Amino acid sequence: MVDLAIGIGIPFLVMMLRKYNSMLFLLKLICATFCTDFIVQGHRFDILEEIGCFPFTLNIWPAFVILYVPPLLLGLVSATYSGELQACRKLLFL
Repeated sequence: MVDLAIGIGIPFLVMMLRKYNSMLFLLKLICATFCTDFIVQGHRFDILEEIGCFPFTLNIWPAFVILYVPPLLLGLVSATYSGELQACRKLLFL
């Protein structure tokens, strides 16, 4: 990894900082999701007879905004990014 970083002109420290920065961003995103999940919980779990513990969320509009919109937006952004990547790959190799 060090040889690759030196070979392409990126200092090793900069590569490591970028990696840790992205990991810290994802950790913050996960913690924020867990913290906001407690806002819309009536209680922790429902115990269903044949299934077991099942997470419970109140059916109110903040629950839909907090729990269902961020994964949808992340999915749309990643789909858009992958589509652009595929288009660039087709242009470069054809």
